[in-house]
Amino acid sequence: MADVERGGNLNIDEGTTWDVLLAKWVEEHDDLREGTFLVRKSVIDALLIPSIGEVMIVRTSRATLAKLIDHCLHNTSIGVSRYESALTTLKVVTKWAIQREYLMREPFGTMEEVTEAISAGRKRIRNLRPNNMGEVGPHGVIAYSREDVPTWGEVTKLAKTVASVVRDADRDAVAARRAAAAVRLAAGTGLRECELLGLTVDDVDLVRGFVNLWRQVDRYVKSDLPRKYAPLKGSNVQDKSSPQKVHVWKKVKNDLEYLVKNAGPSGELFPKPSDTDCSTIVSWWERRTKVARETAQISWPMHMLRHHYGSYSTASREEGGMGLSYATVQKSMGHKNLKTTMDKYIHSVRSEHDGWVA
Repeated sequence: MADVERGGNLNIDEGTTWDVLLAKWVEEHDDLREGTFLVRKSVIDALLIPSIGEVMIVRTSRATLAKLIDHCLHNTSIGVSRYESALTTLKVVTKWAIQREYLMREPFGTMEEVTEAISAGRKRIRNLRPNNMGEVGPHGVIAYSREDVPTWGEVTKLAKTVASVVRDADRDAVAARRAAAAVRLAAGTGLRECELLGLTVDDVDLVRGFVNLWRQVDRYVKSDLPRKYAPLKGSNVQDKSSPQKVHVWKKVKNDLEYLVKNAGPSGELFPKPSDTDCSTIVSWWERRTKVARETAQISWPMHMLRHHYGSYSTASREEGGMGLSYATVQKSMGHKNLKTTMDKYIHSVRSEHDGWVA
């Protein structure tokens, strides 16, 4: 009864949840300056919807703000900058919603209470030093050793869990196999999420063992029917005539062959399951992997699969790696310069107390 009374004077249905409100904000702000809009949309998709999307508007309270802050604290890939971006985006959406009477005033408590909660969260994030996110290496670059990245056993565990989640949610055995293959392929190619999801049959060279990367799926769209693409992040690649040639680990060859054989009607390696309520392949993938990581109690973010590739590719064969040169891995991963690759993936196989070098 209390919820009905709180929502009685609002211009929004009683059962409306935050994910609906956030979608409405996105729909009304397509004309916002492109860069600003994309940042807001990215934060909404990656942080706000997963943390508070299911909260009913009429039940918004300090606990709602706490859910977002806790989500940021427990996501090891989020630093202070991303945290600030999440809170700024929430503030922007909240102000807009109050003006339209979708939200009551001071929905998260008084200004003092909100400021205190945000400050406490910021302080905790600054003090956090996750064990699985590498160390600060030369020039402030986060550096990863093999001990900092997931093992292949952890990769396969996640792949199996993702497949199970997809089978349960989508009732689609082929989509489940594709999802498991996607996890292993991410670890065996170092592709970023949108690069991976944007692959088509034409991008794959099964004879020589390359993925010819020249675009990525566009995550900032409301619907991907038909599939929409965007340029590669920070890359000079303009079109498929001069792609970024990604070296593929042979251990994921069977996965790549399966994906090619079972591609979608337009050649996509990862077509969206037909019965899903997700509007894009990216939103589908992020929802399913989020549930899988929670189910498997995996704390590291999906992006660590890329660092698994970088770390093990540059490690020597004696260390259990692939023994590729840093220059080869730089080009394969699309780093702008060799220094980035060398600073990011570090290897120390000898004790500092061993003077003799054999």
